[in-house]
Amino acid sequence: MIAYTVTAGVAVCAGDPICKEEDVVILLSEFTTFCRQNGLDICFCQTTEKLLNNFKSMGFGITKYGEEAMFDLDIYNISGKKAAKVRQAINKANKIGIEVFEYKPLKKREK
Repeated sequence: MIAYTVTAGVAVCAGDPICKEEDVVILLSEFTTFCRQNGLDICFCQTTEKLLNNFKSMGFGITKYGEEAMFDLDIYNISGKKAAKVRQAINKANKIGIEVFEYKPLKKREK
């Protein structure tokens, strides 16, 4: 299954094709043929890295346009070199009067 909508002559696909891993190339081939027969260009958005080689081998171009930040909040903290920019941004915000704090909805919920 490929989730898509058509807009301005482009089949805009949401995420990876959903099928068995060994069937990805077949599904992409059939979808590409369908789109060509119907005069549609194809754009896959928010795909995972695991299928990039499949897309490349079928002639798709690859453009990275963002990255989703994933944190394990139970162990995350802002100490160390990797979070230096975060600390700088917090300090800058505090200096100009913006209060930065961690919102904990399970401890105190704002209404």
